[in-house]
Amino acid sequence: MNRTLRYVADGEQPRAAIEMSRKLARVIGAFAPAIVVWASEQPLEPRDWRDYPTDFTAFRMELGWAEDFRARCERDYPIGELRALTHEAKWTEAVESGRSWLDRCPVDMWVHDIVRVALAELDRLEESDIHRRWTKGLLESVAASGDGQTTETAYITISIPEGYAVMELLGLRILERSVTTDSDRQITADVFAVEDSRGNKSTLHFKPEAHFARIRQAKPWSSELGRKIAVAMEELEASEGVEASEAIDRLRHLVKDFPPELKAEIWAEMGLTGQDVDQAESAGNDESEP
Repeated sequence: MNRTLRYVADGEQPRAAIEMSRKLARVIGAFAPAIVVWASEQPLEPRDWRDYPTDFTAFRMELGWAEDFRARCERDYPIGELRALTHEAKWTEAVESGRSWLDRCPVDMWVHDIVRVALAELDRLEESDIHRRWTKGLLESVAASGDGQTTETAYITISIPEGYAVMELLGLRILERSVTTDSDRQITADVFAVEDSRGNKSTLHFKPEAHFARIRQAKPWSSELGRKIAVAMEELEASEGVEASEAIDRLRHLVKDFPPELKAEIWAEMGLTGQDVDQAESAGNDESEP
C-alpha cells in the first residue's frame, strides 16, 4: 500500500502551514490526557516465536493487554528499516533484524511475513514456512473476531498497527480513514474505505480494544511539554515562509515521542493519510511510505 505523509516544504504555502499547526493544536488539546512521555525502558524478557502457540488468539491477547506492550511492540518499530532492506534485497540482514524484533514482539504478523519472504529468497524454505504459519495463525485469529462490517462486528485488534498489518497482508489499498464514536465522543472503532487489487471497494471496521484501554490508563502529559508546544504555536502564528516551515519542524520534534497511535490521529486530523509507524515526523522527511 502507498500511504504518503506530505509536509510543507521550506517557503511553500505559509498559510497552509499555519492551518496545519492549528489542526495539530486541536488534536493535542483533545488527546492531552492520553499523551505519554516515555519512561526509561526496563529490559524486556524475550518471547519465543519458535514454538507455535496452541491458541493464537489467547497469545495475542496475553501480549496485547500486557503492561509492557508499548515498550515491547511499539517503541522503535523497525518496519521502515525492514522495507529498506528488502527493497535493497539484503535478505540476510532483513531476517536478522526481523527476528530480533520478533524476540520482543512475536505477535507482529507484518514482520513475520517480511521475514518469511526474506527466508524464501535465501532458499531457506523450512524456516520460511515457520513464519508463514505464524502469519496465517495471527491473521486468522483477527479474522475470527468479527466480520469487520460494522462497529458492533468489527475485527478486534490489540493495536492500531495490527489493523494496518491485516490490510497490508490482504493486499488492500486504503482510500480513506475515519472513526466511529459513542455518545461521549470517545472513539469506538477505526473505519477504512479500502480497495483490492481488482478495484473492488469495501469498508472495514477495526476495534483496537487493548489500545483503548491503554489510552484510558495513560498518565497525563507533562506540563513542560505543553508549555513548549504552546510557545511553538505562538511562533508559528507570527511566521511566514521559511520561518513557518522551521516552526513546523519544531512542532514535529516536540511530538516525536508521542505514542504511535496518537501521532496517527494527529496526521489524520491534519488531512493526511497513513500510519506513523516509520517515524515520519523526523525533521527533513517530507514524505514517508510505511
